[in-house]
Amino acid sequence: MVAFFGQGRYGEMERAAQGLMQRFPQNGALWKALATAIVMQGRIKDALPAMEKAAAHLPNDAEAHSNLGNVYQDHARFQESEACYRRAIGIRPGYFEAHSSLGASLREQGRLDEAEASCRRALEIRPDSADALGNLGNVFLSRGKWREAEACFRQCIRIAPRFSNAFGRLSFALNRQGRLAEGVSCLRQAIEANPNDASVYSAFLFNLGYGTNYSPQHRLEAVRRYGQMVAAKTTGRYASWRCLAAPSRLRIGLVSGDFGDHPVGYFLEGILPHFDRLRVDFIAYSTLNRTDPLTERIRPFFSEWKSLIGYDDAAAARLIHDDGIHILVDLSGHTAYNRLPIFAYKPAPVQISWLGYIASTGVEQIDYLLADRIGAPENQRDQFVEKIWYLPDTRVCFTPPEKAPDTSPLPALTNGYVTFGCFQNLVKIGDDVLAAWAQILAASPASRLRVQCHELGYAHARELITHRMLEKGIDCSRVSLHAAVDRQRYLGTLAEVDMILDTFPYPGITTTCEALWMGVPVLNIAGQSLLERGGASVMTAIGLPEWVADNQEDYVCKALAFADDISALADLRQGLRARTAASPVMDAPRFARNLEEAFWEMWEQKSIAQFEPI
Repeated sequence: MVAFFGQGRYGEMERAAQGLMQRFPQNGALWKALATAIVMQGRIKDALPAMEKAAAHLPNDAEAHSNLGNVYQDHARFQESEACYRRAIGIRPGYFEAHSSLGASLREQGRLDEAEASCRRALEIRPDSADALGNLGNVFLSRGKWREAEACFRQCIRIAPRFSNAFGRLSFALNRQGRLAEGVSCLRQAIEANPNDASVYSAFLFNLGYGTNYSPQHRLEAVRRYGQMVAAKTTGRYASWRCLAAPSRLRIGLVSGDFGDHPVGYFLEGILPHFDRLRVDFIAYSTLNRTDPLTERIRPFFSEWKSLIGYDDAAAARLIHDDGIHILVDLSGHTAYNRLPIFAYKPAPVQISWLGYIASTGVEQIDYLLADRIGAPENQRDQFVEKIWYLPDTRVCFTPPEKAPDTSPLPALTNGYVTFGCFQNLVKIGDDVLAAWAQILAASPASRLRVQCHELGYAHARELITHRMLEKGIDCSRVSLHAAVDRQRYLGTLAEVDMILDTFPYPGITTTCEALWMGVPVLNIAGQSLLERGGASVMTAIGLPEWVADNQEDYVCKALAFADDISALADLRQGLRARTAASPVMDAPRFARNLEEAFWEMWEQKSIAQFEPI
């Protein structure tokens, strides 16, 4: 067994352990060896039963309990992982790995004081541990202590220059401090140190969307390099498939970590009930263990619900291929919890990118990207590795929020001044956005600005944005900063603003739809890429193209013109929910029909494919 492990012959190690266990089923060491062999083959999920057996048969083996905790952690079973780590520490009080992992488990449970104490205890045992420093840095991120987190991750990188996760988290800490260029530079360094790390490359590509200094061609070249990298790592790409060649019903797999209280979940919820179940069958492949009320509401619309956690890319692709999927849809792109490298294996004959990401993935094995003609005009089709498949009207369909408050009268009628609003994350509020806001506020001296987002719940973040606003000449006595609240209360706060000044180049789509539902119009800029044109697509689809500016100068002029006509703003507000509800952006049956037809047309237009006997 030891020889197999040392030579990396994990399949043989697994078979040998299974053979011996037929004779010695109570041998904990054999269960531990079996679990190790399975994990080393990238099948962490499959290792759980063996891990549990090993811990049960080795009650005084600290490593066995810590290993079981790690598998529970991978399955997002944090209370169980905590119990395992505490058991391991009870057996071996100075067990570094268990203290460090316990800190991570406690952070996931929101018990930040305890998490910090565990991380610090781990660092007392091993002061030069990059892992423990990284876990402590993550605790600081959860506390909104961006500078302390930055210091931890920089120390991680000094200790372990190839620790790619530390680069990614450092970039996050820098972004939250408004230091976007430094964050992108940090991720470039991470790619140089770890050229085959797909998660780092995804973080880099996602961050490019926030900046104004990157042309569409620059972004395309970057995503092509990503696609080439994942393709080079992929061995055993599928050239034949197990699905029916002439189906009466398409099996459609959706891959996402956002089947829940997330914009992707919001958009899915409204359309899933309207598909013809005799023509399409949805299978969920979740990349994140999460369950919330929205998850439970959408789960019945999937015939199968499978977790990809614990499967490496090759194993996950094998699972999808063996499930006989006709069309595989990525809903994440380069956002968190994505599993884009799976698509490079081509586990389904037709593969699509849609919804959760608004740019090219760079993965050549993804056949199509769903868009509309406002978001991706014909003259911008060359910005994508994928072929653009145009949906009628709009690429998204918004689900009206449950129990949303009624729309309110225009606050300017009572206040006597216009209140502009923005509800985007601070990383989207770049220097150009602040400069435009400064011009608008200067030219409209009675107006106010309300900014609300998650980061503003932290004093440090409020200090940072205040400093940046002052640098741009904004009178901060006219600006109110607010922390994020739950969705119900957030929708209510829209009653306090007269119009939204959207961010650029990265506008909001979910926030735009939510504002419109609450009667608040949104001013945005139509940029030069799908990502930059998301807001323009929504505003055009509801029949308000005049709220789409051509550039920054036009954005300022339009904001001032709209603010000067209080009567028109009041009339628009009064009928905006009804207008939005009647538009394609909220016509779920129509959108579902359009998407269903697109799936079938893509299937019928597929290249000649080989199909395996079922």
